Amino acid sequence: MADYRGYDITFDQKPMADRSHDWNWEHEEYDGPGDERCGTAETEEQAKLDIDEQIDNTRGKSYGC
Repeated sequence: MADYRGYDITFDQKPMADRSHDWNWEHEEYDGPGDERCGTAETEEQAKLDIDEQIDNTRGKSYGC
């Protein structure tokens, strides 16, 4: 597991041929459905890029955590 900017990134190979969802990322304070601070990616590097984009798009947004 990797920690990146307050997000946990884990490798979880799914039982399907499509490898685009093998890396999961989730904010350390993820609050369940409705909290958009989670996702999947094809690679660890892509997960980091997705996290960067998520942070850029949600600056100043409150999640009620």
